[in-house]
This record gives sequence, C-alpha cells and structure tokens, in this order.
Amino acid sequence: MQQKRIPRILISVLFFLLVVPIFASAQNVSFSTLGQLGDEDILIYEYNGTAQTLYGMWNTSSAYIPLPANDFNIVVRPSAQGRFTPALFLADGFAYIESNAIPIVILIFLIGLLFKK
Repeated sequence: MQQKRIPRILISVLFFLLVVPIFASAQNVSFSTLGQLGDEDILIYEYNGTAQTLYGMWNTSSAYIPLPANDFNIVVRPSAQGRFTPALFLADGFAYIESNAIPIVILIFLIGLLFKK
C-alpha cells in the first residue's frame, strides 16, 4: 500500500503564507522606543497623487501621532549608536527569541518538513 505524501510545493506555499505579513489598514499609529537607542524621529510623507509632501515630523516619545486621510509613507530615522556592542546584541537576541519562541519552533518544523526524505 502506497502512502500519500504531502507535496513539497504545498509545504512551500504554507511556509510562504506564514512568513508573508498580512496587509492592514491603520487608524492611528504608536511607536515605542527601543530603550538603548533613545528617541527616534518619525517622518510621515503624504502622497497627493503625483508627489509626496512632508505631512509632519514626530518623535517616538510622542503620545499620539495623527495620520493623514490620504495614502502615506512612514519613515523612522534610527540612531544606531552602540547598537551592536556584544552585551546589547546578546540582550536583543535573547529578547527576540524569548518573545517569538513559538513561531521560531514552527518555522524550524516546516523547514524540517521541506528537507525530509
């Protein structure tokens, strides 16, 4: 009796669907500071049909950032001072792994299924 096998293309499609973010519409936006970097500048450019114009400039410490009614782009200007010192890099890496442990395990499982013989 022959076993039915899941085709690799199906696993690839499922993997792609889990990785690709879903597009969303926002009414308001909030940002948080990353701690060691300090406050960062947030620039919002409004698209008026032919060109982009600066709608406003805020900081990540702002309590509220109003959004334009039309299409817009958000630009965050980070200041990467001391970001990759060994202590901060390890702290950031462990914090990321701790907060995303379940998706990381699922991702490793799906990758394992792709290479299963």
